[in-house]
Amino acid sequence: MSDRYATRFVLVAATAMALPVSAAIVMAFLSVQPIPLAAGTLGAAFAGAFLARVLIRSLLSPVERTVQAMEKFADTRQVPELEVTGNELPARLAASARKGMVMLHENIRRREFDHTTDPLTGLINQRSAIRRLGSDILRSQRDDRPVCVGLVEVDNMQWLANQFGHDSVDTIVKTVSKVIVESLRRSDWVASYGNNEFLVGLWGVDEQAAKTAFDRVNEILGNNPNYPVSLSVGVARSRPDSNPDNLIANATNAMYEARKAGGRQIVIDGC
Repeated sequence: MSDRYATRFVLVAATAMALPVSAAIVMAFLSVQPIPLAAGTLGAAFAGAFLARVLIRSLLSPVERTVQAMEKFADTRQVPELEVTGNELPARLAASARKGMVMLHENIRRREFDHTTDPLTGLINQRSAIRRLGSDILRSQRDDRPVCVGLVEVDNMQWLANQFGHDSVDTIVKTVSKVIVESLRRSDWVASYGNNEFLVGLWGVDEQAAKTAFDRVNEILGNNPNYPVSLSVGVARSRPDSNPDNLIANATNAMYEARKAGGRQIVIDGC
């Protein structure tokens, strides 16, 4: 505890004790009778205690605000504003509490990010993609609008690794993910689905529109001056009985057909 802050508590205690003592001395000097003297001294003692309580609450109110802020953070995960001016104990306590809450908040966000994203590409991961697709399917059934999913595989990844070095694989995957994201709409989403696979959700479009979008991605990648990259893509459209598992399975089967056809193909499920 800082010297100035400790001094305030000492002064409060001294004031509380001084009131009854002073009252007793004054009344004794005035030759007050014993019973009134005792009553006056007791009253002064209560007054001193009340004054001490008021002063102590005033001294502790900044600390109480800090505690309330920490309780609010525990409930909401939002870092509240705290008064941190000055260098006395309450301000230092508030500053330390706020710093701790900010660090904890960032750590929580980082861990949540790590659990929902792919560390290489920054895309959402497979688990998050399945959850997102489930929501899109429910929305599609509710609004009677289609949702298409595309399973995307980078063609000839082993050949690319042998040709350009295994260190190039990460660069190729990041390049492909960047091109896919930039080629689609903001309402679409892209997820990392494996070492060289991506799952793509396209809201409110039919299979032909989805195929056109992936043809555009293949065209952009084909003009890449650094790596001759192409994609095999399987496209599936949601149906009334769709769920994430069967929709992805349909897209996967279509992607296998695209791969067997020699790559750089977009195959629509059921066509």
